Amino acid sequence: MAVTLSREEYVRFKALGEPDEYPKSTTLAGAELRVRGYDATEERLNYLVKQGRVRPKREGRVYGWRERDIDQAAALLDEALAYGPEAQLNRLLDLDFGQREEALHAAWAKLAEEFPGQLPAKPVLDYFVLHIHPPRLTRLGQVEYVLCQDVRRELEARQAAQRR
Repeated sequence: MAVTLSREEYVRFKALGEPDEYPKSTTLAGAELRVRGYDATEERLNYLVKQGRVRPKREGRVYGWRERDIDQAAALLDEALAYGPEAQLNRLLDLDFGQREEALHAAWAKLAEEFPGQLPAKPVLDYFVLHIHPPRLTRLGQVEYVLCQDVRRELEARQAAQRR
């Protein structure tokens, strides 16, 4: 069980299969790490560089963070249990972040079939209620996303208006 997203899961779920452009600035490297579930402030990343634990290539006055640098920082942050709110939620509830994202994207795809052309490409978490089924006996924990009824009514109203 991983409380944070791996690089592959990040590309699949958050970047929707489109790889980011590298190298990234420290600011953008921190943003990627936060999306993946880490508490990665610029200060914390600069401290890792100052300690020599991560060595992004310096490009002029700024660092150029490549994928391997970001993944190395992720490993160090994981070792230090430096998690952001998403990963803390996963840790406390014994959830796998990748599984949560898989369930969200499956619910979004199902919703997109029901309401074609009405949804943005990236899932909107606020449209759903997260149901958590904790692990018990021999069954692993599971998550599912259920569409909020007020969102359903709004989408149905938009769909009806488009048909007129």
